[in-house]
Amino acid sequence: MMCADPEYRGKVMNVPRVISNGDCHPENFGVMVQANGNLNWGVNDFDQAFNAPFTWDLKRGATGFMLACLVRNQDLDACSKTTANFVKMYLEVFEPERQCKVSNEERFIEDSEAEDVEQNRVIKELFKEARSIESEKETLEWLKKKGVDPDKNRFFQTDEVFPLPDSKIEEFQESVDAYLFHGVPALVKYPYLPDKDGNTFWTVQAVAAKEKSGTGSIGLNRYLLLIKGRNEKYGRIILEMKAEAKSVLENYFRYHVSEDQEAKRAVDAETAAWPYTNLFYGWTRYKNKPYIIREKSKHAVTADLEEMSDADFYSYAGSCGQALSFYHIRARCANAACKTSDMAYVDVETCEDVQKYLQQYSSRDGKSFKEMIVQFAIEESKRQLEAWSLLKSWVNRQQASGGNILQFLTGGL
Repeated sequence: MMCADPEYRGKVMNVPRVISNGDCHPENFGVMVQANGNLNWGVNDFDQAFNAPFTWDLKRGATGFMLACLVRNQDLDACSKTTANFVKMYLEVFEPERQCKVSNEERFIEDSEAEDVEQNRVIKELFKEARSIESEKETLEWLKKKGVDPDKNRFFQTDEVFPLPDSKIEEFQESVDAYLFHGVPALVKYPYLPDKDGNTFWTVQAVAAKEKSGTGSIGLNRYLLLIKGRNEKYGRIILEMKAEAKSVLENYFRYHVSEDQEAKRAVDAETAAWPYTNLFYGWTRYKNKPYIIREKSKHAVTADLEEMSDADFYSYAGSCGQALSFYHIRARCANAACKTSDMAYVDVETCEDVQKYLQQYSSRDGKSFKEMIVQFAIEESKRQLEAWSLLKSWVNRQQASGGNILQFLTGGL
């Protein structure tokens, strides 16, 4: 996609850079929990985060909505309008009269005015869904769905969860201890205080390997850690350890992050955007490899694109566009209280740089900036669909001949 971008050289020209999400697509937005207990919604995946031109995320996101729309069997005209709404709402925050100011009422925070805006109705429903599983009964059922026996404080085997022997607990406890020493916001709320038995909130009680996590995670290990958490059995916390590799965006720059710091790279991007959210988000090492650690939260609800009506999908695209702009300018809580009546903190310098670029934008073919992004999404979607067709035909041939498909997908050919 980057090589096809006519503004590829923007990385060495005048396109402002942001802490890019790097993998902006319709399913990388979700519900998260703030330090004050409220929910918010926005960009929630940072594995590919890197300092890059803001247009790269925007074009990636626009292409993602174009492809998702076509997969939903909507026609090109409808998909172009949906994609245009994504871009339109992204650009709205950079309008000169806003002066790069954002209030918490405008952000996707539970009980904010934004929650009641008609375009954001999908987000409001996601908040309701996230709150619907908070009772003791619902929490215990959720734990069981994740492969946890809350009575025995153990994982049990499922199609995705494979318990590891207790002999592994000590080495994972070392990784959790390192994660805490690297600094994780949850320590403020849940201090490292041993009880009479020497256990803490952070004591690892069981470990499991996690499989079937998606194409993007092929070849990267994941583990689930059941920590003591609060004393009641429905107060158990599941931490997910996920191996990190370099961002795909690193391939397009002369500088890179050392392998040792790849997990920290992702965590730094998350912390810059959400300093008072995702309190368990941190990084560690295990067997000399970098890992992020995050809570496997019952509140982590994402939208189901297949179940949306066309009208809801159109509106959802607009919400995602606005959320991406908030992420790029780091519109965030000013403090842990994060009152909806407060103004958000904003990276004003980045916002003004993007604002200036948009005001001075001059297309070579007469298209506006929004039209240019939509046209790119149309053309890139065609390329991706053609590539997908070729891949499917290759996989079918490999299956017929008994070839190693996994080796190909992980770059082993």
